[in-house]
Amino acid sequence: MLLQEYLNKQRETFDFKWLTVVNAEGLTVCDSGIDEQFELAALLPDWMDTSHQLAKAAKLENGMGLICLVPKSGGYLLLMRDFEVHGERIFLLIATPKIPAKAASVVKAICNAVEKSLH
Repeated sequence: MLLQEYLNKQRETFDFKWLTVVNAEGLTVCDSGIDEQFELAALLPDWMDTSHQLAKAAKLENGMGLICLVPKSGGYLLLMRDFEVHGERIFLLIATPKIPAKAASVVKAICNAVEKSLH
C-alpha cells in the first residue's frame, strides 16, 4: 500500500481531521486531508527536543516524545511525534477532534508504517 493510501485510510479509520509527515527542513513528505503548508514546521525540532527531555525526566521507559496541543475552545487537538528514517528526522502531525483509544500505540503504528514506506 502506498503511503498516501495508508494515511488516507488512517484518517478515515480514526476520524482524524488531517495527517501530515514533514521532514527536518519543514517540507511535506506526504499528507492526507490538508492542502496547505503551515508555520508550525519550523518550531517542531525544539518542541520535540523538549518533549524528549520531559519524557526522560518523568522516567518514561521508552522516552517517546509525543506532544498533544489542546485548543482553548473547540477545534481539534494536534498530536506530534518525531522519528528517524535513514538518519533524517521526520515529524508526524495529526489533527483530531478527539484522542483515539491507545493514542500512543496508534501514533507509533503510523510512524512505523511511514518509516517502512520511506525505506
